[in-house]
Amino acid sequence: MIRNLQTKLILFMVLISIFSGCFSFVISYCFYGNTIEHTMKQNQTKIAENILLLHDETDFPLEKIISMDFGSEYEVNVVNDISSYDDLTESGEVIYSEKPLHSITTLVPVEDKYVVISNKPKKNLFFYTTINSLLAISYTLIFISIMVTMFSKKFLMPIRNLNYATGEVAKGNFNIKLPIPNEFELASLTAKFNTMVKELNSIETLRNDFISNVSHEIKTPIATIQGFSNLLKDDTLSKEDRDEYLDIIISETSRISNLTSNILKLTKLETQEIITDKVAFSLDEQLRHSVLLLQRDLSEKNLDIDIDLDEVEIYSNEDLLQQVWINLISNAIKFTDENGKISIQLMDTEDTATVKITDTGIGMNAESINHIFDKFYQADKSHSSNGNGLGLALVKRIVDLCDGTIRVKSMLGEGSSFTVELPKNNIKIEG
Repeated sequence: MIRNLQTKLILFMVLISIFSGCFSFVISYCFYGNTIEHTMKQNQTKIAENILLLHDETDFPLEKIISMDFGSEYEVNVVNDISSYDDLTESGEVIYSEKPLHSITTLVPVEDKYVVISNKPKKNLFFYTTINSLLAISYTLIFISIMVTMFSKKFLMPIRNLNYATGEVAKGNFNIKLPIPNEFELASLTAKFNTMVKELNSIETLRNDFISNVSHEIKTPIATIQGFSNLLKDDTLSKEDRDEYLDIIISETSRISNLTSNILKLTKLETQEIITDKVAFSLDEQLRHSVLLLQRDLSEKNLDIDIDLDEVEIYSNEDLLQQVWINLISNAIKFTDENGKISIQLMDTEDTATVKITDTGIGMNAESINHIFDKFYQADKSHSSNGNGLGLALVKRIVDLCDGTIRVKSMLGEGSSFTVELPKNNIKIEG
């Protein structure tokens, strides 16, 4: 079986050429066959008339007369019996024998014999005509093959490039990009292939970053727990040191627990497309409750908090939105220096409920703003600050599931402002 596409294309074009030639011949013969038959009959009748004229006007023997050149396209013979000819039709001094495919044979009675004029070419002429025809066909097919080979190389080049690139992707090389060909179909296919490879490269990068970040986030607290656990074996430790080491172990254990919990939550939310377990609740009361939950952290840094909340009731998943406010307020506390200020504002608009959380903290640069909602992204590359870079990714996913939007404005040294807009068209109507 032929597997090479170029060879298949050449053979296909050759077969198409042969079929087209045969088909054209048959069609032409069907349309012009009667004209050809009429022409042959006229020519043969003319030859018959000339033979009869020479026989009547001269003393030449019949054999000499038929040896004369009456035209290279017909063969003239003498026979004694015409019983082998079918479908004989008399017309004056000649007899016609018609065969399939518009073949005409003219029979002329002369003395006690018959002169047969057929449209069968003479042997030498038939031989040379056949050879010339075969050569012409051969040259045509060779020419077609050469042209198809030349054009098929250019035509198949994008497919060969795509085949090579696919092999590279299969090997794990996602840093490959193909040039876009001019042909529409191949251009569309190549563009989609480039997009696919780009997405695969992003996924591969994300996977590597995920593994690297998870490894770092887990390795560090485990190492800390292991180190301080070994120190606790020392019986000479004072109670104060022992309690300090235990607090560190408990803190690092909580850090691992939060990390795994956030990973599980984010994984679940990424496979979820709709919000379930909706209830009607007061959004302003939820925000106040969130502040109370974080009151200890606020007090430790002596932060001033300004709360301005409109009364708003929404119909959504209360637990998920609680995580949004806890994460946003916790971040504001974490990145605001002591004696700083945090403001929380809830505005009841006609179609949306807008929550704005602003701090006077360290702020962010443009790069951090662009990646702030990416998983495991931390502006602090040293990971010295608490957190694992999943909180804001969770916030973004929850807000998206609620058909809301979240925006951030920030400048280094001037604090940050997060604005969340939630639709109100899904508010539960009582009664």
